[in-house]
Amino acid sequence: MITADSGLNLLLMVGTPTLYEHNAFRLTGLLVTTTAREVARYGDRLKLLQEVGGLAAAGLPTLLDERQAPGPDGRREALRNLRDIHSRTLHEFFWLWPDDWAKPEADTAFSALQQRDLKAAKAIWTAREAESACCIATHNLAVLGHMRALDLSLQDVESPLLTESRNEMHAEWRLAMKRWWRIAEDDDLWDHYKARISQIDDPSVTTGLARRLRGDLLWAFDRIIATLAVAYAERKRRIECQWHVGFLKSYLGGDGEALHRATDHALASVRERLDHALQNARRQTQAEEIEGIAKARLLLETAAPLLKVLELVQPSQAGCRDCENIGRGALDTAVAGYNLIYCAKDPSPAVLARRGERRHAEEYIRIMAKCRALTTDTDLQKTIDFNIQIAEVLLQRMPPEMNFEYSLPRQVNGRKRVDPEQRPRWSTLFLHSMRIVPRSVWMLFVIIAASVSVSLVVNFISSKPVATGKFTPVELAVHGLPQRVGTQSFLDLPSTGELQRSPSLRSHKVFLQFTSTDATGTHFYAVLNATDMPDESLAVFIRGGDSADIWLPDQDYDLIITWGRRWNDARKRFETPNQQKMHLSKLSRQQATVVLMATNPDGGVDIAQHSNLPLHPR
Repeated sequence: MITADSGLNLLLMVGTPTLYEHNAFRLTGLLVTTTAREVARYGDRLKLLQEVGGLAAAGLPTLLDERQAPGPDGRREALRNLRDIHSRTLHEFFWLWPDDWAKPEADTAFSALQQRDLKAAKAIWTAREAESACCIATHNLAVLGHMRALDLSLQDVESPLLTESRNEMHAEWRLAMKRWWRIAEDDDLWDHYKARISQIDDPSVTTGLARRLRGDLLWAFDRIIATLAVAYAERKRRIECQWHVGFLKSYLGGDGEALHRATDHALASVRERLDHALQNARRQTQAEEIEGIAKARLLLETAAPLLKVLELVQPSQAGCRDCENIGRGALDTAVAGYNLIYCAKDPSPAVLARRGERRHAEEYIRIMAKCRALTTDTDLQKTIDFNIQIAEVLLQRMPPEMNFEYSLPRQVNGRKRVDPEQRPRWSTLFLHSMRIVPRSVWMLFVIIAASVSVSLVVNFISSKPVATGKFTPVELAVHGLPQRVGTQSFLDLPSTGELQRSPSLRSHKVFLQFTSTDATGTHFYAVLNATDMPDESLAVFIRGGDSADIWLPDQDYDLIITWGRRWNDARKRFETPNQQKMHLSKLSRQQATVVLMATNPDGGVDIAQHSNLPLHPR
């Protein structure tokens, strides 16, 4: 921001991306020909509007939008800059000029600007520049283009622009810097500026201001471009950062020294933060060496994004000096903490508690590896490798450690992430269990797990549904038969279910077959109840004309057969209550028992059994 302090270097006053954003003439909407009396009158008007709460009635200047609308403090600062002669002279240079400062009304472009017709004024200046008749036109177009480029750049830094707007920003940058380069070499324009300073006739401002501004102008613009590149790098926007660095390089004509000078100034704040983090880590470690490893990790985490900024903005330098300093600082800090924890001869209870924890040694090894990647000194790399070997030998001698600490996730690119190195090591639970739990308990656990697994596998293999009833899902729905089925256990008969499952691996020897010879649409539902196990039963549907095969244990059974054409699912029976109860004595193990069912002309059902044992009605 341009300030009223005349003692400041001009580079610090104009070499910032907010050069035009804080321009007093832009914030107030006044012209460079405005007199001191008009400035005072404008200030009185704003003060009055502020007192009555109608500051918004002053409106926005032509070259401002809602995003750049100044508040009361911004307007007061602009007025102070206009009242100070030295500051006003600088603000005038970066604003729109008339052809003749003494007769601004004779300039048609300036007259259009007084009428708030910026488009007409810009067209006139463009025509004059094409005719190469006026250096003032080039200056005004350079100011407009540069202001537009900086406005778009500041917006893009905060929130990425659309492709069309970004292309416009790049074009404005090229045109603006091309014009400023011509202005820096144009003696006529600087003579105009010196004449304006002489016209002011104030002893505090001399023509030496124009000479110093001309010497620092292009260098200040280099610093602006480098500052924007750093801002993009800090937001991890690599492509935009590389474009600004490449544009600055091409604009400087490949002058590596000027490029390095500009980027060094822009990266000064980044290097200050790196140095502050390094000094803070060293100071805290000196106060409490036991935290050395943790402080080294924190230093590396803090420095990583800042070192990435240096690498993006100065790829040729790659931040070698800064990486070396951070690497050595983290190394010294971590070694101090490691020596206190694992090498102290008379450790305190706090040191002894940490000496038994593996995580400190593991973290120390990771820090050593990161420090090695940051340094290019071969001797130091060998020292780091030796330290890593010592820590690894120490880890091999230490017992496994349970660590269920869970670090809070942090925002990374808009998403919550947990550092992989800070995630809980749940695998150590198994190692501790193997070491603590007795072997007999483990053997019992293995036997139980194996028995359950075998039982589940056998049950799965042996639980194949037979072709009982052969009803399709559509037929079940049409006849109202239940579609959800039960299962048969591996060792016993199932509880009452709706469908038979016959395990093929069952050791049962008795074979029973239900056969329906009826094809008139009558269906059967047979329920076998074990006599000595009243809570166990077996249920099966038999469609007319089909058979159902069942393997059974050698038992006495009560057989209940119901029949009909439609099943009532709510009552678990056919709608017509046709039912017959039988008793099956012990079935034969030598041959199959077949139960034949068919309807007779009287509407009843004939049930017959073919086996070596009779079927006794009950």
